[in-house]
Amino acid sequence: MATTTTAADSPPTTTYDESGPPVGFAIAAQAGDLGAIQAAADWYRDRGQPADPADLFRRPGDEFKAYCIEVYKSHVEARMTMAKNLLALLERAPYLYPNPSPVPGVLTAKKVEDVVVGRYGLPVVHIMENGLRAATRWATVILPTDYQSEELVRERLTALLRPYFPNWRIDISFSHNAFGLASDGQAYLECETYEE
Repeated sequence: MATTTTAADSPPTTTYDESGPPVGFAIAAQAGDLGAIQAAADWYRDRGQPADPADLFRRPGDEFKAYCIEVYKSHVEARMTMAKNLLALLERAPYLYPNPSPVPGVLTAKKVEDVVVGRYGLPVVHIMENGLRAATRWATVILPTDYQSEELVRERLTALLRPYFPNWRIDISFSHNAFGLASDGQAYLECETYEE
């Protein structure tokens, strides 16, 4: 934070450094590198810029930013653990119900959830329906990610669901988004402007 005076009779104005952590580890942090996430938190903590007392929401202090990034780190760790468990469960899932039969009727998110979560106990972030007309409706299953096994998980879950929903489209995607204070930490990583 720097205080400058524009004229002898003008009150001092405060300007804030809006930059974020260096681009190299900011990008790595967004790709799930836990060490880079911690490095970003440490960068803010070391910089130590205080909050703007007139605008705490827009310009919180660096200690708060560091804390939010560490909350985000715990969120990423949890998602990565869920994703590893998901992959392990998908390896065993076909043996639980060796002769699946099609789910009757129109596709709904509830029917997909009953299979994915209720029958196989797979961890998911969200399941939703897309499309307004029943005849052209499809579903999206949003899963946690470990940033490494997405194609393998997509392939195995698609194969698992095909016998249950042979005539319906089901998209599989992965969530990198955080919630609460973790989403603030994610935003501080995504909005960096500092160049190494």
